[in-house]
Amino acid sequence: MSKKRRTLRIFFVLLLYWPVFGFAGEPRAFHEQSLQFAAQIKETLINFGYCASISECSKKDMVFLTNKEDGFLVSVYGVHGKDVTSELVDKLYSFYSKHQKTMTLSMEVYLSDYSDVPKIYFFKNPYLSIRLPAYVEASSS
Repeated sequence: MSKKRRTLRIFFVLLLYWPVFGFAGEPRAFHEQSLQFAAQIKETLINFGYCASISECSKKDMVFLTNKEDGFLVSVYGVHGKDVTSELVDKLYSFYSKHQKTMTLSMEVYLSDYSDVPKIYFFKNPYLSIRLPAYVEASSS
């Protein structure tokens, strides 16, 4: 195959898959807010003695973020007990209200460590799962 023909073939393949490449990656609209919230969650875990520092919480794989189109999901692993769970839920509601309910916030709390939870979505079974939807005002006609 000639070099010109190979170049044309590569060009058409790229042209064909260009829309797929355009949608690659995670949405980043609320990334900064998700990092702020993750820091609050890690501080809560420190206060309850689950880790000694933010870096230790990261090393222990206790908090994970998933950016979504309209907000984010925070997953917390290896946490148990009414007091810490209540505090995490309070932080979620407070953050949601502080941002005028403009983003969808979700939180999952797992009793098991991250390494012990199945990675396949359908087999995950969080101890607690909360989804607070973004508030959208209905337009009046």
